[in-house]
Amino acid sequence: MNAKDIGNFLCQLRKEKVLKQRELAEALHVSDKAISRWETGTGIPDVGSLQSLSEFFGVSINEILAGRRIKEDEVKMETDKNLTELVSRQAIMKRKLYIAVGAAVMGIVAFLGLAVISLMPISGSSAAFEINDMDRVMRYVRELEEAGTEYELSIDTSNQTITVSVTDPVIK
Repeated sequence: MNAKDIGNFLCQLRKEKVLKQRELAEALHVSDKAISRWETGTGIPDVGSLQSLSEFFGVSINEILAGRRIKEDEVKMETDKNLTELVSRQAIMKRKLYIAVGAAVMGIVAFLGLAVISLMPISGSSAAFEINDMDRVMRYVRELEEAGTEYELSIDTSNQTITVSVTDPVIK
């Protein structure tokens, strides 16, 4: 099963019926770009299109996949060959899908890990608040305590500020 052979065979069948790609596309309810991809071997028809092509041209799906007309004594051999290749292609696509899904999951996990780490207070970091903004100080201290993070408070009366310094972040 070779995409180029399939494409050449489909092109030959279309020309035997004296059809343009656009006309065949309309008859099969697909785009003329799909016909072009099939005929150039850059793509192969999906299962539904194979059935439509088979009926339209009066050839078997097996012949389309073989890329040629098959003699009666070759049918079993070509069928086995085409089925083996289809199963092999399906296994390869399944493997690629698993790899893509695995990579996506790893990317999401890495992103979430970085997001969590970026939200953690860093040892030695500090936040300064004005003395008259005790609500913000209390919210910040509550978040640190809920996270199990050790901190120190210092009050600077000359600057009218309260500084909260992280001394030992704890990862839960």
